[in-house]
Amino acid sequence: MYKVTFLVTNGCNFKCKHCFVRAGELSENEMSYEEKLLAIDKLKDLGVKKITFSGGEPLLDPSIFDYITRVKKLGLEVGFLTNAWLLNDIKINFLMKNVNSLSISLYTNDILGLPQKLYDKYFNNVIDVFKKMTDAGFEFKITFPISSKNQEMLEVLIKLLYDNQIKPKMVRIYMITPVGRGNDNRYLCSENLNCERLIAKLPAYLKKSYLNISVEYSSIDNRYKSDKRFFTSCPMGKYSKEDYINKLADPHMDSNGDLYLCGLVLKNKSFCIGNILEDTKEKIVSMIDDLAKKISKQKWKDCCPILNRNVEENRCLVCPIVYIKEGGLKL
Repeated sequence: MYKVTFLVTNGCNFKCKHCFVRAGELSENEMSYEEKLLAIDKLKDLGVKKITFSGGEPLLDPSIFDYITRVKKLGLEVGFLTNAWLLNDIKINFLMKNVNSLSISLYTNDILGLPQKLYDKYFNNVIDVFKKMTDAGFEFKITFPISSKNQEMLEVLIKLLYDNQIKPKMVRIYMITPVGRGNDNRYLCSENLNCERLIAKLPAYLKKSYLNISVEYSSIDNRYKSDKRFFTSCPMGKYSKEDYINKLADPHMDSNGDLYLCGLVLKNKSFCIGNILEDTKEKIVSMIDDLAKKISKQKWKDCCPILNRNVEENRCLVCPIVYIKEGGLKL
């Protein structure tokens, strides 16, 4: 595994309706401070080159900066995902000095479900964080989940960034999928969204602006319909004992130390490849190999064994991992 997203806590200050890990519901068996430090060391021994801290909301862990410092001392790259609600000047300065990549989520209220005054406070706080990082010349990404209810907000968001000269490295628009709490709120899922139609609605000056906007495909585009790699090959199936340190799939580690080769299978024990604290490196590598062989033998017609999107039904979202690798739809 080249990189791992470490869900350092499942605690969160929000309970987003689309959350694939059901953040905000505390885990009873979350690792202790000492165990999290040990887990970081063991990820290094496993061959991991980058650890991205996420959650839940990682800033809720009072020792999060200790973990970042530990990763840096080990010579690994540091990533960080946050909803920005808990950021202040001290925390912003620390992150700008110590992380290699930072992604900040921007949510609309159909996802958060907050009282309007509280939502306005949250939104203004996030925009203020964007401005401070832009003024400091720091590279960051903005992630914006598209739901079935907030598509008109895309233009509002892009115009807001443009008018305020906020300059993220990328604005990543992604689809809500029926996993975790998203499965409880399927009405928000946007699997059949026509991305090109959505982008076409943007004014020309925004499409031609400095902003780098990347949008996932959520329906089978004719350009990709005959390209079977998008629909018949799960990236998890490409691991092996001989080549388990690669950039495929999207490995995640839960707050209890359980490891998974993809975030979409998180907490699904049948896809667990071991526990970082309980299992040896040799056992974890062997379990990676076993899972990859299992997936390859299944020969799913769908690119994702969990979401069961079916190419024949024309409702398949291109695997987000393949999408990232291949470039997706960009302005």
